[in-house]
Amino acid sequence: MSNLSWVEQPVAKVARCVGGWAIVLLLCSCAVDQKSEIATYRKVIDQNQPAGVQIAPDQVLTLTDALKLAVQNEEQLSLQGENYLQALISKDKAFAAFLPTVSLSAGWSYASQGAVSPRHSQNFDSSVPGQWNLFNGFRDYYSVKAAKESIEQQRQLIFDAEQTVLLDVAQTYYQVLTSEQSVDVLANSLVAQEENVRYLKEEQSVGTARPLDVAQAEAQASQTRVSLMQSQADVQTGRAMLVFLVDAPIHDNPLRDDFSVPASVSELWAWTEQGESLRQDLQADQAAVRSARDSVEVAWGEYYPTLTFNPTYDIYNRPFQAGTFWESLLSFNVPVYTGGLIEADVRQAWSQYRVAPSPPSSSNVRSIRTLRSPTSICNLPTKSSRNWKRR
Repeated sequence: MSNLSWVEQPVAKVARCVGGWAIVLLLCSCAVDQKSEIATYRKVIDQNQPAGVQIAPDQVLTLTDALKLAVQNEEQLSLQGENYLQALISKDKAFAAFLPTVSLSAGWSYASQGAVSPRHSQNFDSSVPGQWNLFNGFRDYYSVKAAKESIEQQRQLIFDAEQTVLLDVAQTYYQVLTSEQSVDVLANSLVAQEENVRYLKEEQSVGTARPLDVAQAEAQASQTRVSLMQSQADVQTGRAMLVFLVDAPIHDNPLRDDFSVPASVSELWAWTEQGESLRQDLQADQAAVRSARDSVEVAWGEYYPTLTFNPTYDIYNRPFQAGTFWESLLSFNVPVYTGGLIEADVRQAWSQYRVAPSPPSSSNVRSIRTLRSPTSICNLPTKSSRNWKRR
């Protein structure tokens, strides 16, 4: 026979039901889809166009395939993508401050009184407390704004890191191509020079060539042989670097350049404007500045009063007390004295804003100097310069 009264028994059933569902929901909410998390930042890295490149050992490796392999396998891009994912999570956390919170609370107590005629009592209660932030000094609003700017910053940093990786791969790819072509040219030249040495030695044996001519031909052949060995070493070094950059076994794959070179390049002022408006590192710096300014507003919000609504629903009380199912409380808090903590937070926020890369930033100056450098202008590839180098 149960010791619960006819009023307490239904409430106890409700408590068990709510507790069981709470445990199920808690277990479901703890599961995290790792593949979905990774796919979140891979969409940004791949720009919704997954690479999925597989190169066979004897397949021709084009420049496009090398660039796709680098984007697909580069670890630094994945690490930068995790920073982007963390910024998204921070925004979700900041937005969650606008929403009410509900939890399940339970407690059991036991007391024993007296030594001659002891009395024992126990109490069990279960409730569902809630909390809703009604006003928080606009800190939640500016926290969400700062989180959005951090997301934009990390997104631009992904693009900047991707462009850096692609540039490294392209430079290494063309260095390997140049070295391999040098090997072919020097190998053919060495064969011709060795044949010339053999011909001069035969003429010297019959007295029609001087020893000086033979010595000069041998010296020239030796110099070509050294240059050939250096080019072969450059090919091996470049191949190793290319394997490292694309993270794929392409040691012996033949290379083929499939890049279409533009017929001409724009004027210097056009490159300068493009560098000022489209460079991802500059856009990331600007987003960091905006995020730091919003963080200052978050710190200033600590001076404002806060208003919180705290309702509580009692699921079960033993001993049972009728009419005590709902409790509610409005909490109003005004910071009068905090020992300088709020002032320290505001000062720190202002300091972080001052060190943020504000325009004209150092990276902005570097980009303009790079574009105006005569070396960088001369190194811009054009169809005419590529044809001249091939000649």
